[in-house]
Amino acid sequence: MKIKLITFSLIIWLACLLILPSHVFTQYREPSFKIHDRGDLWETVKDNGQIGGFFSLFEYYPSMDWLGGPAILPSKDEQRSYMQGAGLWIGGKNPDGTVFFNEMGPFTYVEQGTFDEMIKEENFIGSVDFNPNEAEEKITAHWQITSSGMEIKRISRAWSYPAYADFIIFEYNFINNSTNNLTDVYFGFPYLIRPSYQDILVQGFWGDNPNVRDEIAGYDEQRSLLYAYDYYPADYTWSWGNWYNKREELRTPGYAGFAPLYYDQTKDGSLQPATVLYARTVNNTHLLTVANRSENEMYAILDGENTSLQAPEGEVLSPFMLQGFGPYDLAPGDTVKIVIVEAVNGIPMDLVVNISESELSATQAKLPAGLDSLKNTIDRAQQLLDNNYLPNSFTPPAPEIEYFVLPSTQEIVLTWTPEIENWQDPLTGRNDLNIYRVYRSN
Repeated sequence: MKIKLITFSLIIWLACLLILPSHVFTQYREPSFKIHDRGDLWETVKDNGQIGGFFSLFEYYPSMDWLGGPAILPSKDEQRSYMQGAGLWIGGKNPDGTVFFNEMGPFTYVEQGTFDEMIKEENFIGSVDFNPNEAEEKITAHWQITSSGMEIKRISRAWSYPAYADFIIFEYNFINNSTNNLTDVYFGFPYLIRPSYQDILVQGFWGDNPNVRDEIAGYDEQRSLLYAYDYYPADYTWSWGNWYNKREELRTPGYAGFAPLYYDQTKDGSLQPATVLYARTVNNTHLLTVANRSENEMYAILDGENTSLQAPEGEVLSPFMLQGFGPYDLAPGDTVKIVIVEAVNGIPMDLVVNISESELSATQAKLPAGLDSLKNTIDRAQQLLDNNYLPNSFTPPAPEIEYFVLPSTQEIVLTWTPEIENWQDPLTGRNDLNIYRVYRSN
């Protein structure tokens, strides 16, 4: 009887394989990755176009974590992730008019290709070769897609300076490395932003369960900023901002989003992004991946022709978010450059800790001010890019510190040498250190 049951199950499994799309047979490849961990926003970037640290239920790395750190934890509870994952879509038309579509996330499907080793570079104040026009942390990924011949170079940059610590800038260069003239090409940036991740700590569950949707997505046209924030499902008002009664704090006070900072002009000169979409993932995930849909159907979403999945404004949901740029015509060797920034910011952290239940509603009422903080963060990223990555000011590096514990007087003595006073500001060229600030934590 067992043999018959196994045989029957195997026949069903084989039959299912016969009706699955050919994309399903793509061999899975474990991506290499590096981690941005310099500023307040931490992120995992992979060598295949994907962004975010969710590898499995038992491997946790930063995924738009704000405030970030540490990089690896046995439990995800303390990592305040604002995103489940992000990726890259490329679609266009071949010389014969057929459509091609390349998917690299945000879901599990990723196109086959060749992938160079990722490079992480550090550039800190005080180092011998410090470059003021470069980020403190730069990660380069470089790969080529087998099916279309599209080559991608992505450089991501992060800073820890106070004005620039809440965003990461992604610079993409797309090269047509095929022998074909590709027309009507669109480049898409899909994100699964999830400010509600701390639900898993506060409520004991999280994800795309229809009963757990508690993000609201929005779009700021002035900045082309697509964003989301944690709200609450019906009858769970206390979960707005994820109030954790055991710690008496709001765990998710931030607004998370992404926006373009630069794009090459399209062939029709139209304003970009050409496509802005946020949709429910619940019951729709299978409609948002080439693993289940045709390339023509996916291309229609990317170029904005098919907007049927657009969610109503103000609906509480677990969003899929997309910005698409195009159309571009690329002859062999042609390049398109697009720069995207992802950011998280909100109201000051000291306003969301030590919150009793009686103070909860009043504190939650302050959370919407975090949207202005996010917008200001996007503006600072734009100014930094426009200034060729040169910050408006620099903070001197911290001096080497020694400390001594004096049990007899119950004191801790800090000492440092004055060499730091000879430090030259990269902007002014002067020794303009004028104050020391010493911080203590408990």
